[in-house]
Amino acid sequence: SIAVTRDGRFVYAAARTGDTIARFTFNNANGTLSYLGCVGASTAGGCSSIANASALNAPVSLVVSPDGGNLFAAAQDGSAIAAFAINPVDGSLGFVGCDGSGECTSIGNGNAANAPAALAMSPSGGRLYTASAGGNAIGIFARSVSADPLGFLGCISADGAGPCASAANGAAFNSPSALAVSPDGRHLYGTARNGHAVALLGVAPPACAPVTVPTPFQTGVRVHLPCGDPDGGDPV
Repeated sequence: SIAVTRDGRFVYAAARTGDTIARFTFNNANGTLSYLGCVGASTAGGCSSIANASALNAPVSLVVSPDGGNLFAAAQDGSAIAAFAINPVDGSLGFVGCDGSGECTSIGNGNAANAPAALAMSPSGGRLYTASAGGNAIGIFARSVSADPLGFLGCISADGAGPCASAANGAAFNSPSALAVSPDGRHLYGTARNGHAVALLGVAPPACAPVTVPTPFQTGVRVHLPCGDPDGGDPV
């Protein structure tokens, strides 16, 4: 898996068998990559160690937040989601923490981060979705800019195991392997590798409070409509 910062300056590559994430800088003039370094579960290969065996145990999917502040990695063999802070100057990664099993913070759910195969993020950067291949589920996390960037919100699974909300559909969530969010953030798509299916999930729009503003005749008035979470509700 490869992820690129929105400004195109830095490129990150997940090395599954090496338990590392490599960092490159992109040359706009000729499109070449220059190697800058790596982070890993240990110092093997000359990487900076995060001293956590679970967080980068077979990383298979990477995603950079829209604001460029964080990189998230799905560690399939570690059953964990790792969070890193991106240094805006040199693109280096600072390990923030991880959620899942082993040496990571427990989310109290056996399915939502069980052998995650893919990640996807909402356009606003407020939600991170995980394709839990081992749990037959899709996990939902809230992202913030605090010291702990991820908060587990819940999950949807084939039969409610986890516990998760039940989709009551064995094929649609049979080993999810890839995720994509629509540009407006209102739909989430997931492929089920063993179910030979594509699941479509709808995301509720954000709740907005009604506003009454006096409008003088033939005079344009800009109205601010206070809304809740821009990511709306959770997929259903």
